[in-house]
Amino acid sequence: MKLLTLAIALFLIFACSKSNQSTMKDHDQKQLIQEYEAIKKIYSSFSCEATMEWTIIGLGNRACGGFQEFLAYPDNIDQEKFKQQILDYNDMEKEFNINYNIVSTCESILPPHRVICKDGKALLVYNNY
Repeated sequence: MKLLTLAIALFLIFACSKSNQSTMKDHDQKQLIQEYEAIKKIYSSFSCEATMEWTIIGLGNRACGGFQEFLAYPDNIDQEKFKQQILDYNDMEKEFNINYNIVSTCESILPPHRVICKDGKALLVYNNY
């Protein structure tokens, strides 16, 4: 009887622990999505003119290393604030990957070589080798 009680207690502890971790993961994932959407909203608000200077920055953190994608931002904005927002997001995603044992492909995404303006929007140009 004691063995059965112990088994049930261990099962309940394990089940609650898994449930709590799942809830935490969902919460953390929602935070990542919200931050990503906030960054993309700012990014989509940038207008592009041929005379503007742009800075390219990596966004996200693949579980296997490297960035998820690249963005460009114009030099005429509050660069430090936008850059810090991206760096904070990158750190959040790295921590998420570690905490929840996330795996990803280990392909390397090369950064773009330049930015061009098309229809008022910045387009990243990649060299195809």
